[in-house]
Amino acid sequence: MEASQDDRYREASAAYGAALERLAGANEADPDDHRRLLQEIYLALWRSFAGWDARCSPGSSSSRREPCRTAIRLDRRIAELGSLESQ
Repeated sequence: MEASQDDRYREASAAYGAALERLAGANEADPDDHRRLLQEIYLALWRSFAGWDARCSPGSSSSRREPCRTAIRLDRRIAELGSLESQ
């Protein structure tokens, strides 16, 4: 029986949760922004398992890239909002 999207997410978040926490912490010092970024990363990770190819392992490079991409996208959005607020 193939694992569900939720099962894969739980497995990956248990295995890589500490690393994702460090990734978010390295990108956001503000506690609110840190929590927001971490939530976005976990959501992107969960979504990535919807079209998961079971031949790949949860530790593959593609499952590590998506949280990084999410962190970069959110960091850019926060920077854009900050520059708009200062105008």
